[in-house]
Amino acid sequence: MFLGLIFVVVCTLGCDTQKLSVCTEIVATPFISPIVFDGSQLEIGLFGWGAYGVFSTEDTDMLKMTASVGNDTVVQIDPREDSDAFLQLRVVGRGETVLSLSVTNECGDQVLVEVPVIAELPLGRQKSMCEGGPSGVWVDYWPIEVGNNWLFRYEGRVAESDGGLRKRGTARLTIVDSQCSDNLAQHTAVINYDYVIFLNSDFANTNERVVYEDSLHIEENPVGQLSISGFTEVDQIRVRQMILSRYHLATAEDPISQEQIFTALERTESIFVLNRYIGPARISAGSQAGSSLHDIRMNLLDHFVASEL
Repeated sequence: MFLGLIFVVVCTLGCDTQKLSVCTEIVATPFISPIVFDGSQLEIGLFGWGAYGVFSTEDTDMLKMTASVGNDTVVQIDPREDSDAFLQLRVVGRGETVLSLSVTNECGDQVLVEVPVIAELPLGRQKSMCEGGPSGVWVDYWPIEVGNNWLFRYEGRVAESDGGLRKRGTARLTIVDSQCSDNLAQHTAVINYDYVIFLNSDFANTNERVVYEDSLHIEENPVGQLSISGFTEVDQIRVRQMILSRYHLATAEDPISQEQIFTALERTESIFVLNRYIGPARISAGSQAGSSLHDIRMNLLDHFVASEL
């Protein structure tokens, strides 16, 4: 069990009353909560002073803070200067340690704070993401393995005030490559489209059929966050990168919906509806600028997931 926080205040010899009266006051008994990496984070940032820190004012021009950890195989501190009020802790292993913050003002008054740290590897893994999967409390909502594929009913719309076009057909998404190194997994998927273009107003067939293959680049970090780029049908509606989480706690709802809203135009968004151990049941994205509306919808018809439970 952790001991409580430890605080030490030291005034260097030679500090007189007059000098102390013009120095930045340091709170002698600051409170910084114990830091817990619960498996859902890669890093945690905190301020050593300011609104949540160890000083009574935000006038930090003359304040210095050194920081260290007792065991750098559990957590590490990102590079920083002693004049920085902020520090970033990054989890690198599992276990317990102590973060030590030593803050000094221009008079030499010093506060030493020792903050307990407990860390779980991302997603409760025993080793790095390239060496093993998450613990059993984390559920895979999008199994990304080579050969897994999903067939969708595909619909798209390009609408203007004077009409527009609709696209209807199918899209099959297949994982074709997966590599992992340096705590970053990179997956490649292809989408094979086969759709017909209709007039927006009366669904009259334009006699134009589109068949093509799109290639997606998917990056995955140790906490299972997916970043998807190269999605041509989505790029056309100004959604350049879609971000969602692959793993969720076993207590999460099924299916789970994740929405990403962008600030471009009047409305720009993407939505993924995921089923545990199966993957996307729906992928949609859209944007609106004035009377111009673009959107796509992909609703699951069939799938093949080798690892499905």
